[in-house]
Amino acid sequence: MKKYGTIKPTLQLAIKTKAGVHVYFEGGQSAPTYRPATFSTNKRGLQKELESHPWFKKKFKLLSYKPEPMPKNNFITKEPVTTENNPTVKKTVTGISNAQEARKYLNDRYNITYANLKNIEMIKSEAAKLNISFIDWQ
Repeated sequence: MKKYGTIKPTLQLAIKTKAGVHVYFEGGQSAPTYRPATFSTNKRGLQKELESHPWFKKKFKLLSYKPEPMPKNNFITKEPVTTENNPTVKKTVTGISNAQEARKYLNDRYNITYANLKNIEMIKSEAAKLNISFIDWQ
């Protein structure tokens, strides 16, 4: 995410990019203390176009840059080794402690629709079909 701001105490600034996108810097304040009008975006194409604009570093500048965080995977999946007595693999998943988290996990990982995960019984049934056990969920 990049945040751009005006250089002079401007309340707002409008820019039209080469691609025809209108960018509005808003929220500026000149009194009692100066606060620049700002615009934030995480679109790389728009960032590149703003930084190549003729007004860049003349009327507006880059105020801050915060790299996008990588999505966290809070789920740990452990697959036990199959034995001759137990031919089916039972996956145990930790980090899931309620029905909402289990529902989201099954939807994200196995593309099971929310219509098939309406209540606790349906969630447990779908997990059982996939041989999944949520060990932190009581």
